[in-house]
Amino acid sequence: MCVQPSIDSNSKELLEMECPRIVVNPVASWKTFGLIPREAQRGIVLDNPLIEDIDPKTWAVVISSRPQRFIGSTLNKDNGGLSVAERFRLAFVSRDERLAPKRAKNMRQNQRRADKAWLSSDSEAKAQVWAGIARKSLKHLAI
Repeated sequence: MCVQPSIDSNSKELLEMECPRIVVNPVASWKTFGLIPREAQRGIVLDNPLIEDIDPKTWAVVISSRPQRFIGSTLNKDNGGLSVAERFRLAFVSRDERLAPKRAKNMRQNQRRADKAWLSSDSEAKAQVWAGIARKSLKHLAI
């Protein structure tokens, strides 16, 4: 069930046709008694119990009398005067350096898998491998 008070009739018909299990703006009647959940009724405020416990002073916005500076040019004194963009760039470089060995390992593993797949699918390569194995075993017998 869905409550959309500002939905137009075309959108409502399209939604009901595409999604027949969704009821848009349900109307309470004797047929729907017990079927419409309390949360889908129009007069119920869903977050009312949560808002009652919050002090209205916490929502107050303090407007500063100082002129605001451009955010990109502000420097953070805690991080040695680095801008936000520079800190993001340094974090990206650090992450890239940290993950470089894993990327290299994955590339080697993928190369081994590709070689193994090629070896198992190419009959000439299989013949060369078996010939090498046979040659090694014959050398050991000759000694």
